Amino acid sequence: MQLKRTVKPKLWLQAKEQCTDKDAKSIEVNCDLESVRLHLYGIHGILEEDDKLINPMEIRRGFLRLDEKHLMFFEVY
Repeated sequence: MQLKRTVKPKLWLQAKEQCTDKDAKSIEVNCDLESVRLHLYGIHGILEEDDKLINPMEIRRGFLRLDEKHLMFFEVY
C-alpha cells in the first residue's frame, strides 16, 4: 500500500521510519504516518477481538473499508 506521500531521501530516517526535518511538510508527513499506524493497530485489535483471521490482506481490507456496506442515495432517503 502507498500513502502517496514523498520525502527527500536525505530527510528520511529509516530506523525511526519518519522524517527528520522540522519543517511543516515533514511534520505533516510524520502526523499522517502516525495516524495510519494507529488506524492499522485498531483494525488489528478489532480482528483479534472478533477472533477473525489476522493477515496483511484482512488488515488492508479493513483499512480500505472494503467490507463496509455502501448505501445508495435512494436507500438512505
